[in-house]
Amino acid sequence: TFNKNISLLEGLVIKLFKDGIFVSNASTISVTDNVLNFDDFTTTFENGNYSIVVQSGFIYNGNEVFGGYALNEWTFTIADGEFDNTEFDNTEFLTT
Repeated sequence: TFNKNISLLEGLVIKLFKDGIFVSNASTISVTDNVLNFDDFTTTFENGNYSIVVQSGFIYNGNEVFGGYALNEWTFTIADGEFDNTEFDNTEFLTT
């Protein structure tokens, strides 16, 4: 989400890397006002460190141009949970 409405130049490519290795391009990229939408990475997400790379110069508002994200600037991690359901009994948490 940007703080101003944005537009895209044709040819924008958004890439997904896992542990520094290229995995996939986003196959769907669109804009709604100030929100950049992208998805449909052709991969099954597994445990690892991910980075999303957005090209510089393809997202703009008037004369302002977004500088993009390079490898390891926008990251997230997928990891196994630290607990499993056998470690808690039904009285430990308030549930509805």
